[in-house]
Amino acid sequence: MQEALGKVLADSKLFKEVLTVFLQKRNQVIEALSALLEQEPQLREEEPMLEVLLYALQHGDDLFNDPLTEVRDRRLLKAGVYRGLLAEAQRDNAPLSAVIVDINDFKVTNDVFGHTAGDRTLKEVASILSREARRGTDVVIRYGGDEFLLILPHTDRKGASALMERVTQALGALVPKLSVSFGISSWVPGSEPIGLTEMAGEADEAMYVQKRVKSAS
Repeated sequence: MQEALGKVLADSKLFKEVLTVFLQKRNQVIEALSALLEQEPQLREEEPMLEVLLYALQHGDDLFNDPLTEVRDRRLLKAGVYRGLLAEAQRDNAPLSAVIVDINDFKVTNDVFGHTAGDRTLKEVASILSREARRGTDVVIRYGGDEFLLILPHTDRKGASALMERVTQALGALVPKLSVSFGISSWVPGSEPIGLTEMAGEADEAMYVQKRVKSAS
């Protein structure tokens, strides 16, 4: 069930179709899920995305997305929704990459030009990331204040680097120009099994190395 729900939430088109059905029968689904979790409380630990679905149905489907940037909310990652993507990659012997993206000088933008300019910057970066990571299985998540996480199935380090090169060029073409630092962690067939949380941590460390190199140059 966890893997199936992960696929639904990772595929934006399928997600919208399933969510539409859920919302049309919102009350019935809420009642059914509430009863299930009450009768089998262990499912809250075994299938945490069920609680995420229940909460979203109770409060609105926008809770699946970050309200400012409209990319996926980090809570879905914490709930383990996307674990199925990595499990599928490992089962199919296909690569998967995680990329942490951090906006350069974002604090300066906020301090000098105000939070409205900062919000606009976040939206522009999210839009370009979503445009480049546009396959049905690609996932763009707002990971922190000015950080984003990309989950890219069937993508090795070279492919992730090429995608980020396109992102960098697109940001540089904006007026005013924007720039980001990024780090990549890739799982390839034959490597030791690893979790998405660990991959995100590795990518985050790599991003900070790149940021320090840029600051020193």
